[in-house]
Amino acid sequence: TELTGLDRLQNENYLSSVKKHAHQFWELPDWLQDSGLSAKVRVHIDSQGVVIKRYMVAGSGNAQFDEKVLEAVDKASPFPSPPEKFVDRLEIQGMDLGFPE
Repeated sequence: TELTGLDRLQNENYLSSVKKHAHQFWELPDWLQDSGLSAKVRVHIDSQGVVIKRYMVAGSGNAQFDEKVLEAVDKASPFPSPPEKFVDRLEIQGMDLGFPE
């Protein structure tokens, strides 16, 4: 079910902090910097913010770029611990992180 009201705002704030955290670990070689590529990865985390599963939901079409996306997620683990009320949702449904978004 979709979140509404305060739960939705808290979830959006948490996801924003997770994205900011993940992007600190994203490094591209110079030759990929201006490639215009993008990818999306689904990340499942536990109550401590540790990645328990991650996989590409929309690859870029470039294996090196996609590898750097997954590498950033791996290096970023553990993520900030989620609010308790979102733990089940993040373990089961996960969250999508876009790169370079």
